[in-house]
Amino acid sequence: MHSQGNWRGEAPRAGLRRALLGLALALGVAGCAGEVVEGEVDEAGSDQFPQTNAQGHLVATVEATSPGTRSSGSYLRTQALDGAVEQIAETSYQKTMVLLQTWGLPLDGYSGPATLKVVARRTSSSGDNFSFGWSFSASGPFTGFCTLTSSATSFKTCRQALSIPAGKTALYVQVADSNRNTDSSSNKIEIDYLAAIPFDCTQCMPGACQVASVCNANETGCTVTVAADGSACTGGTCHGGICQQAACGNGVKESGEACDDGAANGTVASCCGASCQHKAYSTACDDKNACTKNDACSAGTCAGIAYSCAAGTTCDGAGGCSSPGRLLFTGDFETGDLVRQWSQIEQCQPGRISVYSAANAPAGAPAPRQGTYAARFHVLNSDVSPCTSTDNPRAQLSTSLTLFRPGDEVWQAWSVYVPTNFPGIACGSGSCPNGSWMLFQQDYGPPWDGSPSIGWDINFLGGVDSFAMGRGVQYGKDKPWHMPLVKGRWVDFLVHKKFANTVSGGGFVEAWVDKQPITFSACNCTKLMTQTMHSTQSAVGFFINSYRAKGMFEVTDLYFDAVRIGTTRQGVELP
Repeated sequence: MHSQGNWRGEAPRAGLRRALLGLALALGVAGCAGEVVEGEVDEAGSDQFPQTNAQGHLVATVEATSPGTRSSGSYLRTQALDGAVEQIAETSYQKTMVLLQTWGLPLDGYSGPATLKVVARRTSSSGDNFSFGWSFSASGPFTGFCTLTSSATSFKTCRQALSIPAGKTALYVQVADSNRNTDSSSNKIEIDYLAAIPFDCTQCMPGACQVASVCNANETGCTVTVAADGSACTGGTCHGGICQQAACGNGVKESGEACDDGAANGTVASCCGASCQHKAYSTACDDKNACTKNDACSAGTCAGIAYSCAAGTTCDGAGGCSSPGRLLFTGDFETGDLVRQWSQIEQCQPGRISVYSAANAPAGAPAPRQGTYAARFHVLNSDVSPCTSTDNPRAQLSTSLTLFRPGDEVWQAWSVYVPTNFPGIACGSGSCPNGSWMLFQQDYGPPWDGSPSIGWDINFLGGVDSFAMGRGVQYGKDKPWHMPLVKGRWVDFLVHKKFANTVSGGGFVEAWVDKQPITFSACNCTKLMTQTMHSTQSAVGFFINSYRAKGMFEVTDLYFDAVRIGTTRQGVELP
């Protein structure tokens, strides 16, 4: 029967987690160079024999290294009771000198790939060899995987990939000398690191759109280097480490395509045809510049003839000039306060909505989008009833609640800034009893019956935090448009809307984000014919708000500026 080493300490992971002193359990890497010796370790005799180890005991530990190439000897030394590495010497047994030490590791029900790793050296170049072996039985047989020859006086790293079958209760590691009839107690080895690692680094093989996949330095998994965007892969090209199959209309210009504007292909907004080839020269298009006329395609680019208008008038996009129309409301905070522009102010405490300038901006606030002033909405999770009229946190500003009536056609513009430290919108299970949503603009009013017919919000869609436009219950609260959330800069919204409180009332929505038209998924078009008021509403007002589901996060900031509502695009849109 073999002598068991004296072990202490406990590693922190379940399944291959409890390590006896001398065996460090850590996630790690396999497949690195290390000598593997086949066959059984010489067990140096049978029966019990005394085993001395006066120089301390190995403590379970994890290598403290950072990812990257490591030079020999860069491992973290295990901490022995006396500050030294684990040292084992040959000892006298039945008139011979032998070394034999066995360590055991409970597997706690773990099964699957693993890597056995040892970092050890011999203290002198004289004497016989020392061999390490492994077994699932304390009595062996032990399969050799590492030998310290006379030249191994520097620390040597050996690794052995294992597959641990279900039902095994422990893994045993043994070291023994090769010739029990030679040497003396001065023949010693030092063990710096001993670990069983539940990971097989042979899994680290580069896949599609990966140029490399290697084990990281801490042996916790694979570090992947993705191929450059546009690199060829089977049937397509690489983008963000993913092989996207060649397909006209996916928004990525690929081999054989002259262009690809995605859903805009074939529309007047693009000079790319439905087959991903340039439209014919002089084909009519729209370059989105109001001060050009006769817009036409040329080599895939839409351009028009520039013209200008006299002071006090604006370009109409068709070669003519028009007055800016009638301005219905201005909420750009240029009065330096809230009350002289906004009809209604709802906040739990003064200061939840604050007007600031660049000179006195709160920490983290952006410079105003235009002019001198902008507004910060600072809302806490506790900003609910009774200090507001809702059970969900909210602060908001609104115009008169009778600003819009059925049949009105208006242009609305505003700018919103989402800070870079804005928290993720997705909720953990059960943490948001009212769902996960955050509204920042709506047209709303009495009788306050549910969600707005049209609302602009921040939501978690398509696996990412997103800007979105949603509709009310009459459309199943769908989201006919969304795009990835933009943080750290002002984003300009422009909306052209006709108000209707019936489906057949001629209501519609067109919108632009940073001057780019948006396409609605409900119709694959840029002008969505839709009901824009509840059937119970005869008038509504314009709201900007920070209004979210309770429990999403404790506090957050949003910033607004440049709110204008008028009868023409030219009258409200920022340059």
